[in-house]
Amino acid sequence: MKEVFGKFSTLFLLLLLVFLVACSSTDSNSTESGSKDLSGSTVNILLSKSDSTEDLQQRFIPEFEEKTGIKVNVDILPESGMEQKTILTLSSGTADYDVFMVSSRNWSQITSAGWLNPLDDLMNNPETTSEEYKSGFSDKTLNALRFDDKLYGVPYQIGTNMLFYNKKMFEEAGLDPNKGPENMDELLEYAKKLHKPEKDQAGFVIRGTREGGDNGFPWLMLWFLSGGKWTDVEGKDDYAVLDAEPAIKTAKYYDELMKYTPSGISNYSFAEAQQAMQQGKAAMWMDGAVLGPPLEDPEKSKIAGNVGYHVMEGTSDEYTVGSIWSFVMAKNAQNKEAAWELMKYITSKEVVLEQALSGTNGSPTRSDVLLDEKIAEAFNPNFTKALLKASEHAITEYTPLIPEGPEIRNALSIALSKIIADEAEPEKAMIEANEEVKKIIKD
Repeated sequence: MKEVFGKFSTLFLLLLLVFLVACSSTDSNSTESGSKDLSGSTVNILLSKSDSTEDLQQRFIPEFEEKTGIKVNVDILPESGMEQKTILTLSSGTADYDVFMVSSRNWSQITSAGWLNPLDDLMNNPETTSEEYKSGFSDKTLNALRFDDKLYGVPYQIGTNMLFYNKKMFEEAGLDPNKGPENMDELLEYAKKLHKPEKDQAGFVIRGTREGGDNGFPWLMLWFLSGGKWTDVEGKDDYAVLDAEPAIKTAKYYDELMKYTPSGISNYSFAEAQQAMQQGKAAMWMDGAVLGPPLEDPEKSKIAGNVGYHVMEGTSDEYTVGSIWSFVMAKNAQNKEAAWELMKYITSKEVVLEQALSGTNGSPTRSDVLLDEKIAEAFNPNFTKALLKASEHAITEYTPLIPEGPEIRNALSIALSKIIADEAEPEKAMIEANEEVKKIIKD
């Protein structure tokens, strides 16, 4: 285990237990392969590229093949390309893939279109699924993956967000290395102090690419901190809220904050942002919690052991994203039983716990993994404390969970790309985006 990881305090473990009171506390490590011989079957799966999924591809899926005799063909693509391929493949009705990895932002589109196979019969059948496996997830997590009262996904990771920062750079700038910025005003102040382009050091880094709507993800994090929300806004139709005061305020703030990011920020996905932090070229980074553990890997990161984790305070009770990454099964999957065995295996306690211990999965959704005593050896307690706080204040509908959601996010992404490129003033860009949202909803 990495030396930088510490031990939970008794108090913190109690807090974690309270937070997970609705979850199962089973400590079984068993995974079942089913009683039916499925050897010789083939399953095709499409994954979003990350440390955790590359680990699945290289380590755990070969183990699954050896244990079951089921052949697994894996395609793994960057997030934006994977999402495009998922939509195109499912909508075409082809049988190219049996299992897909999906995020919350595409959830309503792929479920409402009828492209997926419901999982209730498989999940609730004791002949195909053990109680130990099923009870490892909280009801709240599973319910987030239901549509029309049917379960369509198996949870893998939760994509709530936090701020990562370089403690050494904080010290050099006269900032307290054990205390992150409390609010957005302090974040901007810190970014200015930490921005030293003459030293190839950016004060802040963020996703900036329009590809796959990536630039919208960090903007939403800032918007939620400012009190933004998609529905129940006084005087506004649901989702047509990008010209409301919180959105305009956030757009102006976003424009100012981008002055303290690396050059070429419009081409940055999470991978480039993560690398900037790992290489000591950025002082702060706001993104999904799951991306934090690789910062502590001494083989990849120059700042291992020198990372701070923080969640800023929002203006309302819900101010972080609550995105769940899950595995789903195509309606026309060629071998549903074999596909289910694969889905269970890569989301089993055994696999998820091993990934957490190795640092490749920084935000597992299995409650029995979070409660396992071994987890203290893998997670920096400050990271886990920040993860707990972020989860407590997460917004489930961080993206419009309606079929038009991807189009609405695309309108937002276009506006942000104009702001980054100085092609439009923030307020004008957001008003134009909102007019487009109104057309999308009306059509």
